[in-house]
Amino acid sequence: MYIKVSSTFNYFNGKYHLLRIYKDARTNEVYLLANNSESAGVYVPFDFTTLKTVDGGFYISCPVFNLKVEIRNKFF
Repeated sequence: MYIKVSSTFNYFNGKYHLLRIYKDARTNEVYLLANNSESAGVYVPFDFTTLKTVDGGFYISCPVFNLKVEIRNKFF
């Protein structure tokens, strides 16, 4: 599996994003969350209405942070 993360966020003054993949042990659901360096501990879920298929995988976006995560079963 190959994962590519891209963003058009303007990184300045040491700002960054944290990505978190969380699996709920009770339901086996997997969550993909992101936050920015200014709100430690506050994560925003990715918007599943942005889920699109691509050659050999899919991508999902987080419009709040201009992030895109692409997952494929072959190299990009």
